[in-house]
Amino acid sequence: VTTPDDVKAGGRRLPGQVGIRCVHCARRGLCRSTHAVSYPRSIRLVYQSVRNLQRRHISKCTTMPPEAAAEYEALKSARQSNSSPAAAKYWEECCRRMGMIDAADGIRLRNGRFEDDGS
Repeated sequence: VTTPDDVKAGGRRLPGQVGIRCVHCARRGLCRSTHAVSYPRSIRLVYQSVRNLQRRHISKCTTMPPEAAAEYEALKSARQSNSSPAAAKYWEECCRRMGMIDAADGIRLRNGRFEDDGS
């Protein structure tokens, strides 16, 4: 969730917007690779944003530990792509159960916090 400090750092973000970011870049600071952060305009686009992060960022991430990169590559090569309308729908439903809602200015949290989805 975007904080006022995130907004000061630049970009088109607003406080309270929900986005996704590379966990490694978030923990270790800025990464020189692109596509480390994304703020989808709607819940329906979260799945595509994650796929874009996987395709465009992960393999170039300069902050990912070598053991995590090796594990990611092993998992990626061990299975075939499972991109389908059902997968996108699953992500959308999970976002809603976590309390995300679509707003005019992007994704927001229904009650200002993530909710327990009961699983």
